[in-house]
Amino acid sequence: MARPSKAVDVMSSHLTIAEKKDRKEQEQKLKGGTDNITPSYYLIDRQKEVFQWLVTELEGADILSNLDAPSLSAFAFAQVQLEHCNDMINRNPDNLWDKQLMASREKLVKEVQRYTNEFCMSPQSRAKMGNLNILAGQKETDPLL
Repeated sequence: MARPSKAVDVMSSHLTIAEKKDRKEQEQKLKGGTDNITPSYYLIDRQKEVFQWLVTELEGADILSNLDAPSLSAFAFAQVQLEHCNDMINRNPDNLWDKQLMASREKLVKEVQRYTNEFCMSPQSRAKMGNLNILAGQKETDPLL
């Protein structure tokens, strides 16, 4: 299965200046606005807190748009459900032998990890973005680059 495409700012592959410019323009056209990133109606208070925390933390990376709100809501939902499963296990360690609970927890862990990767929140993704930001800064300040 092919890897999903990444935003041009977080790509590590080498593109020509023209290719980067074209990709950047297309991404900006498709990105949408950033003025209405709101949680979905079905989220409970704790899930809305997680949603707002995610938005606050990711705003600095300038990767969010209004189109990300449903995915962020799903992420917040899964994160809080995972917390609930973990709390159930902590309160009663015998729950480790509950097959349904552990199967649900395993699915939630995978879902949270997937969203973490999608929103560049893993340590590896952040390191890659940091290196790319450094390189972009060097290109802006160094006339030879």
